[in-house]
Amino acid sequence: MNYWIVFFGGGLGAAMRYGLNQLAFFQSKGIWTSTLWANLIASLVIGILSALSSSGKFNISQNSWLFLATGFCGGLSTFSTFGLELFHWIQTDKWLFVLGYIALNVVLCTALIALASWLIQTT
Repeated sequence: MNYWIVFFGGGLGAAMRYGLNQLAFFQSKGIWTSTLWANLIASLVIGILSALSSSGKFNISQNSWLFLATGFCGGLSTFSTFGLELFHWIQTDKWLFVLGYIALNVVLCTALIALASWLIQTT
């Protein structure tokens, strides 16, 4: 059952991402800003959910978390989860881990894109 909750939340997030792509391309005349908007929106949503949940002011059910945080935010942008992970590690003063994780994500992901591009172009 939980898979369906994540599936539908993810579909909604992915549809919103597509809409942002269309809107951003149209408004910016070819300059892609949709990734930034998707990252900002998803980070705001997951930040609100996390703060409400951890503050005890509002009880977020597991199904609501799965639909909104895992599904919707994940479908819109996995950057929000990345940011939430970093925030939790910052709160526990794991600064070396935070910096290493940022570097690994940026460097390795970019390197894998470059590797894939090179492999496809050379074969």
